[in-house]
Amino acid sequence: MPYGCFRPVCDSNSKWCEKTADSLRDVFDVRIARKFFGVGAALLAIWVINLTKKVKVKQRPQGLNTVELLRIASASLGIGPHSTMATAERLYTSGFINYPRTESTAYPPSLDLKALLRPHASSPHSYLHFFEPTIHSMLGHFEPSQTLYLFFKANHPKWGSIVSELLKTGYSQPRAGHNAGDHPPIAPMRLALDLSGDAARIYDYVAQHFIATVSDASLIAQLPLFALMPDCRYEVTTVLISIGDEKFTASCSRVLEPGFTKILTWQAVEDTQLPDNILRAGATFSLADKPSLIEGQTGPPGYLTEAELITAMEKHGIGTDASIPVHIENICERAYVELQPGRKLKPTPLGIVLVHGYHSIDPELVLPHMRRAVEEQLNHIASGNANFRDVLQFVLAIFSAKFRFFVEHISFMDQLFEVSFSSLADCGKPLSR
Repeated sequence: MPYGCFRPVCDSNSKWCEKTADSLRDVFDVRIARKFFGVGAALLAIWVINLTKKVKVKQRPQGLNTVELLRIASASLGIGPHSTMATAERLYTSGFINYPRTESTAYPPSLDLKALLRPHASSPHSYLHFFEPTIHSMLGHFEPSQTLYLFFKANHPKWGSIVSELLKTGYSQPRAGHNAGDHPPIAPMRLALDLSGDAARIYDYVAQHFIATVSDASLIAQLPLFALMPDCRYEVTTVLISIGDEKFTASCSRVLEPGFTKILTWQAVEDTQLPDNILRAGATFSLADKPSLIEGQTGPPGYLTEAELITAMEKHGIGTDASIPVHIENICERAYVELQPGRKLKPTPLGIVLVHGYHSIDPELVLPHMRRAVEEQLNHIASGNANFRDVLQFVLAIFSAKFRFFVEHISFMDQLFEVSFSSLADCGKPLSR
C-alpha cells in the first residue's frame, strides 16, 4: 500500500531529522499527503508546543535458561539451536558451565555467587581454587577421582576488572525468577580463556549474562557507580512541535546509569541528541530547509527467524527446552523450510503444501491448540491433579479418532500435492527402495 510521510528538517543536520522528526501519522492516500505537503512547504516557522522528560528503566536479566540461550545464540551470535545445544553440552562435560538444559530462571538460595564470580576477577597471586560444595554438587556427573579445581593467573581480559570491583564492593541476589524444579539457570563454572569458535562465543555469553544478573538497583545510591550492575536507567526527552496546523514529534535519549549494559554491551542504550534550539517549550525558529515529502510503499512482513520461531514455540507450548532444537533441525533436514541469511526460515513448496494439506483435512493437526491442551494435561499429572491412566486413555482416544478421519480424507492431501509435484510414474524411471 502506498503512503506519504511529511518530514521537516529542523536544523542543518538532515541526518538528525531523518532519524527523529517523524510525523505523528503516515498518510496512506498519497494525494492527501501531497496536499498536506503543499500547505506545509509554504510554512517555514516552527513552534515548540511541549517538551517532556521521562526516566525509563531497562531491567537486568533473570537467570539464563535453555530457551533464552537458544534465542540469543540464533539472533545475536548466528548459531543455530541444534549447534548451540551441542556446543553447550561440550562446555558442560568439560566443566566450563553447569547443565545447559533447564527451564528455570531463578538461582537456588544456596548457590554461592562469590565462588562463581571469583574466577573471573583479578587475583594478586596464582593459586588453586577448589569448587565450593554447592558448585561441585551442580557438576555431579564427575567421578570423585576427577576432583575439579581452577588455576588462574589473571582476570578475564574482557570483564575481569568489573567483576573485581563487584566482589570488592559487594553484590546482591539476582532478580527473582521462575523455579521449574529441574536445574539451576545456566552459569559459568570456571574461567575459560583458551576456547575458540562457537564454544568461546557461547561461553562468553553465558558468563556475561550471569555477571549481569548479579546486581541490585536499590543499592545504587549507597554504592559507587561501578560497584554494582543495576538496571540500565536512561532519560527520554520528547518534543512536540507545530508547523502550521500539523504537529510533529522528535525525541532523544541520554544514559543516566548504564548498569548491566557494562557487561551486556550490545543491549546498551545509545545516546542521541537534538538541536539546542528545540529543547525549550515555547521556542520558535525557522526551518533549515524546505520540508520533504517521503513517499513509499508498505511491504509484507519478512520470513520468521529462528529466534522468533523459538519464542512462538515457547508461547504455544510446542516442544521443550530439549526438543525445540530437534524440531527446528528436523524441518530443515526434511526440506520443509530453507535457512536463509539472517537465520530466517523460508517455507519450501513442500512445506507449504504439507501444511495446507493437513489444514484442509483437520486444522487442529497443525494449529498449536491441541498440543497445548495435551501439555496442560501432562502438567496436571505432574501436579497430582489428574490421573495418568485417565489422561492417557483420553489423549489416545482423541488421536485415534483424528487418525481415522485423516486416512478417510487423505484424497485432499493428494489433490494438493498433484498441483505442485509430479507423481513417481510421470518421471519415467523405475524407482524402488
